[in-house]
Order: sequence, then structure tokens, then C-alpha cells
Amino acid sequence: MTAPPTDTTAPAGPPGGRATADGAVMRPLGPTERWYWLADQVSPYNGLARVRVRGELTADDIAAALAELQRRHPLLRAAVRPDAKGRPVFVAVPDRAAELRTGPLTDLDEQWVEELQERESGRPLDLASGPAFRAVLLSTPDGLTHDLLLVVSHVVVDASSLVSLLRECVTAVAPQGRGREPEREVLPPVEELIPRAHRTYRPAELLRTARSMVREQRRVRERAPVRIVGSERVPFAERRSGLVHRSVPAAALDALLAESRRQGTTVHGALGAALVRAAAEHAPDLFAPEDRPGPDGSMRITLGSPVDLRARLEPRVAPQEVGAFVSMLRTNVDHRPEREFWETARSITTDMRERREQSEDFCMLHISRWVVPRADKGVLRLLEAAEAANPQNLALSNFGRVDFPERDGSLRFSGVQLAASLGASCYLGAVVVTAHETANLNLNYLRRAISPETAVSVADRWHGLVMERCEAAGADGDGVAPTGRA
Repeated sequence: MTAPPTDTTAPAGPPGGRATADGAVMRPLGPTERWYWLADQVSPYNGLARVRVRGELTADDIAAALAELQRRHPLLRAAVRPDAKGRPVFVAVPDRAAELRTGPLTDLDEQWVEELQERESGRPLDLASGPAFRAVLLSTPDGLTHDLLLVVSHVVVDASSLVSLLRECVTAVAPQGRGREPEREVLPPVEELIPRAHRTYRPAELLRTARSMVREQRRVRERAPVRIVGSERVPFAERRSGLVHRSVPAAALDALLAESRRQGTTVHGALGAALVRAAAEHAPDLFAPEDRPGPDGSMRITLGSPVDLRARLEPRVAPQEVGAFVSMLRTNVDHRPEREFWETARSITTDMRERREQSEDFCMLHISRWVVPRADKGVLRLLEAAEAANPQNLALSNFGRVDFPERDGSLRFSGVQLAASLGASCYLGAVVVTAHETANLNLNYLRRAISPETAVSVADRWHGLVMERCEAAGADGDGVAPTGRA
């Protein structure tokens, strides 16, 4: 078990309320940001990151680094409050420092998982007071090995900016690293950066979006996807996330990449095929009786895949810019027990490519603009309606290989991890990130609806299927040794 924290700090700050003279309004939230904010009102919606640091490091070092992050990124010194009409806006709260909790690091293998699952995933950030992030520093008694955890609201980060903030935090610790980066501007929300050719004031784009909605309705009519329900219906306000961690050597993932290319698909397609199969094989524990496989064992399962839009926006958005610049693509995957693995992987890749070619990722943003309310009213009814209408509550975010240094001065880094609070709408959400010669597979699950035993079994099967493909791909070379929970 994790030892209790030795120090908890939460600086006092202004109370939440309407945006008034106590803080300058930066800008209103965009539709996607509003959706995250609304969901967070009911169940915490946090991005989670971790890195292992070896070397001399103190809480004062991290506090100074967090202050430097706030200096560089205005949204990290902001609160979210309603304006006079009840619409959420970012408000500057420059005097409120990020919370930093410290504690002992007693288990070098599993403690970070327990810290994120038991202490940080389900603890909301006080967005009305700000700022929208906090940190945890766990250290061994000799002060030479540390786990640094960042918890940042999805209202202000996507995966790219979460990893960038983690990297900036540890590299800002060295005295020569502080203050090198200029203060950044507050960028507009993603909806205002959509390329002109895809703006909804163009009749062609409105038609494209309408056709996208019709195509999806037709797909559902042809064969309705099933959704995960688990063993019990958990009220939105009581939803909390669990976490199961597995890992794959980067060399194995390289073999999988080469084999995926030979098979005409992608690593994301392979990871998605393995995740869908693992879920289908656990149908009695995940799906309602009426949705479980028929005599032939077939199921249609919707897999959500977050899509990074930064390179396609106008102007392009750099990875280090804080903000939520993503959309979601939904792929209806037909699972059959006898279906060849690579056929399923190719179907995922092909479907995602076709949807992107049809600009469905931009269409999802247009739909958010139309359906997400401007104020915090009727949020529970909205979430209930969205859950009833949306068959996609299984998601896979494959972040790929990240550019994270192995050392900076006397500090050495390893074990970069990404995870997430599932918020109000997801039941199983997998996050994959590769750094420091390891691909980390983290499976987030809705607790109570899905038991820890089922989550571990699904994660083991997902990991096992991935390793089977890796080992098969490496059979003609040096081979690949399996790994598990490191």
C-alpha cells in the first residue's frame, strides 16, 4: 500500500463566481472546451502524466518549475467562471499558484498507478478558483529517485500539450533552464482555427457535415453497434476511473510497426484490433445480455479514436501550445471470432482514413458547436441524452513515440506515462505512449461498472494479443521477449 503523503499544500485563492473585476477575461470557452467543462461539473475530467526522475530534486525545485510553466502559459494561470449571461470564460488569476503535494516514494513499480487511481484521477480540479492543474512529487528517503505526476484539466490540455508540460516542468528545474521560453499567447479555441475551406459558413461544408451525419445513421441502421454497460449503472456524479498498466519493449513495437506496414495497416489499427477483440472476448462482463454475441460470436463495437488536428489547423498549432486541439473519429468494428487479426486491423485503418478524407473530424467539431449549450444548464440531462444516443464508450488514444529527453544536466528521466480520468461518457479508454525504449499500455476503466478483476483480465488479453503479433513479426529476426507490468 502507498504510504500517506507527508505534505499537502493548496494556496488560498479567490473564490469561484462570476467573472468580474477580480480577474480579466481572457476569452470565452469554445464548444469543445465547454463540453469538457460541462462534463467536469459532474465527474472529474483530468489528463494524467508521470515521469521517473533520478537525481537531486526538491519540492522547491518543482514549485519553481510550476511557477515557470504558469508564466509561460496563460491558461495555466486561469480559472473558468461564468460571465454575466452564465457562459463560461477563462479568467486570469495570476496570484494563485498550482497545488504541489509531496510524499514518500516507497514502491518503485506500482505506487504511481495507485497514486493516480486512488488520489488524483477522481479528485476534481477547482476550475472556478484555478489554476487548472496540480502536481505531485514522490521521493525516496535518499532524495535521489522521484516520481513526478501532473494532473491537468482536459479543458486546457490534450495529449500533446500534456506531454509537453511534463517535459517543460522537468527541464525547467535546472537554473539555466528557467526563463528561456517566452510567454505564449492565448490561442483561440480549436473551432476558430478550422481551415477556411471547412468553415460552416460555406454551403459545401454544411452539406458535407449533413452527409456525414446521414452516413453514420445509415451505418447504425444497417447494424447497430453495442455499447459497454458493465455490471451496474453508475450515476454520473459517482463515476471514477481505475487504471491498469502494461508495457511492451520498444523493439517489439518496432517489429509490430514493420509488420503493420506489410499488412497494409498501422500500429493504431493493430492496437485497436487487439483492444476490440479483448473486449468482445469479455462480453459477459461488459455488454448487456441482449447485446452479447449471437451463435456466430459476431459483434459490432464502436471504437473512438482521438485525432490530433494541430497540423491541419490555420495557423498550425505547435505541440507545446497549451489547449485542446483534438477531435474524435468513431469506427464501427465488426468482430467475428474467426476473422483474421490483420483484416480487422485493416478495417480500422481504412475506416479512419476514409472518415478523415471526408473531413469527419471537422464535422464532429461542427456538431459540437450546434449541440453543446453555452451555459451550465441541464448538464445531467445533456449527458444522459448523449450517452443514450452514442454507442461509443470504448476509446483508444495511441500517442505514439514522444520526444522526451533521457537526461538534462544531472537529472535522468524514464517511465513516461499518460492516462486519463474517463469523465462522464467513457467506460474503457486505452492510452498508449512510447518513450525511453518502452511502449506503455494504460487501460482506464469505469470503476463499479467494471470490476478490477475484469479490467485486469481485459488488459492482460489486450497486452497478450499485442505481444503475439510482436513476437510473430519478430520470428524471422532476433525474436521479441514478452514483458508484462514493468
